Amino acid sequence: MNWLNDWREERLGPWLADKGTRQGGLFIFAGLLVSWVRHGLEHHWHAFASWEDFFLSWFIHTIAVAVLGFGVGVAAIGTHKFFVGTKWNENTDEFLFYFLITVVVAALAIAMIALHGPSDDYDDDALLFEQSKSTQIAVTDNIYRFV
Repeated sequence: MNWLNDWREERLGPWLADKGTRQGGLFIFAGLLVSWVRHGLEHHWHAFASWEDFFLSWFIHTIAVAVLGFGVGVAAIGTHKFFVGTKWNENTDEFLFYFLITVVVAALAIAMIALHGPSDDYDDDALLFEQSKSTQIAVTDNIYRFV
C-alpha cells in the first residue's frame, strides 16, 4: 500500500495541496450533481438529449448553486450574532465547505428518495381519471343529443 500513497503524493499531491482547487472541484461537482438530479426528476432518469444540453444544464445549475450560496451567506452572516451569540469569525472557507457539502448531501438524498421511494402511481391514476372524465363527457353529450 505504500506504493499507492507514494504515487498519490507524487502525482496528485501538488494539485490537491491547493485549497482553492479542492474548493473549486467541490463547487463544480455540486453543480453537476444538482444538474443530474434535476434532469432525472424532470425526465424520469433518461439521458440528456445532447452533449450541449448536458453542459448547458451543468453550467446553469452551477451558477444557481453560486447564487444560492451567496444568498445563504448573506443570511447566515447577517444573523450569526443573533442566533449563535458570537460575532462572525470571517472563516469563509469553512462556510463554503459546509454549504457545498449540504448541497451535495441534499441532492443525493433527493435522488435516493426519487429512485427508491414509493412508486408514483399518482401519474397513472391521474391519467385514468382524465380518460374516465373524457368518456363521461362524451356519454353525457350523446345523451343530450337524443333528448
